Amino acid sequence: MVRDNGGHAVALTWSMRHIYDIDAGDVWFTASDVGWVVGHSYIVYAPLLVGATTVLYEGKPVGTPDGGALWRVISEYGAKALFTAPTALRAVMKVDPEVAEVAHYDLSKFRSLFLAGERLDPETYR
Repeated sequence: MVRDNGGHAVALTWSMRHIYDIDAGDVWFTASDVGWVVGHSYIVYAPLLVGATTVLYEGKPVGTPDGGALWRVISEYGAKALFTAPTALRAVMKVDPEVAEVAHYDLSKFRSLFLAGERLDPETYR
């Protein structure tokens, strides 16, 4: 398999600015598997191509130590956006069905949540 790196970089840079509204100085948090093509594209390459800070979070967001792990990272690093899979939110909702943990964190810089990679069921979307 051959990947056209120039075109890939252009597409990643364009999408960060025009789809995700991320640019230089912003903090982008991707909770995903770095080995997944979308994972390494949006954990490593895309944020760095636009001069954003990238936060890598590998693993499931529960038991680490609580269902508020994603919100804690967003708060701690001042992330503007979170990019993850619906499975991560379903894992959070399993231990925190009302998503009450979110109230314990300062999410004032957080603007967007992006979900990709699998089907997004209506309950998780709501």
